[in-house]
Amino acid sequence: MAQGRRVRRVVRKIDTWSVLKVSGLFSLSLVLVLLIAGILLWAAGSAIGAIDSVEKFMGAIGFEDFTFIGSQLLRGFVAAGLVLVVLGTGFSVLVAVIYNLISDVVGGIELTVLEEDTRPMESSPRKAHARPRRPKEQPVASGYPA
Repeated sequence: MAQGRRVRRVVRKIDTWSVLKVSGLFSLSLVLVLLIAGILLWAAGSAIGAIDSVEKFMGAIGFEDFTFIGSQLLRGFVAAGLVLVVLGTGFSVLVAVIYNLISDVVGGIELTVLEEDTRPMESSPRKAHARPRRPKEQPVASGYPA
């Protein structure tokens, strides 16, 4: 079995520019996925008549002339998504800045990383410094205490 050694690493600073780029792209991709899912759900709801049923129901409970206007809804969701991208990215950068300030005081977060040798094992006899294998446990017959 490959032997590993433990290495201690300390995260003392997080680059705010990297956080800005990664968080911005992540937030933007999340908004795009949600918009595409919303468009597909709108198309499916329109195809089976669910949109028309909701409009009729709203008219029946007292909202005369109630209609969904898809283009206005889409524009509103895109605008809300862009606002959420900006707010989410700004919040992530703010958290990174706060972490950097706190890590100056407490020294950061210490991580212990295990480095392992991933080369395939040789078919030669076992080396003298290798740990001996534990013997396999024998099965206990039923009716006897373990």
